[in-house]
Amino acid sequence: MSLHYGEPQVAVGILFAVLATLLATIFVVVARSAREDIAYEQVQRVGYRIRRYWLTTLLGVGVGVIVLTFFYLPYASGSAAGRKVVKVTAGQ
Repeated sequence: MSLHYGEPQVAVGILFAVLATLLATIFVVVARSAREDIAYEQVQRVGYRIRRYWLTTLLGVGVGVIVLTFFYLPYASGSAAGRKVVKVTAGQ
């Protein structure tokens, strides 16, 4: 078994390492800047700006994922020829 950078597990591992490093860096920057006394209005203004961009980004990613995956879902297409009806019974 050999791993190549094209395999999904390696790509996800690298992405996780990059995001974890970025998150740790953000925590260090916030911890170092927490020593300063900043006015509440300034924090509120920056926070609302970040929240607006974050919401826009999440909505864009969400709509993008829905649009891109919509065409790959296993919806039935075409005529009824060749289809089989399978009767399933289950119990618990």
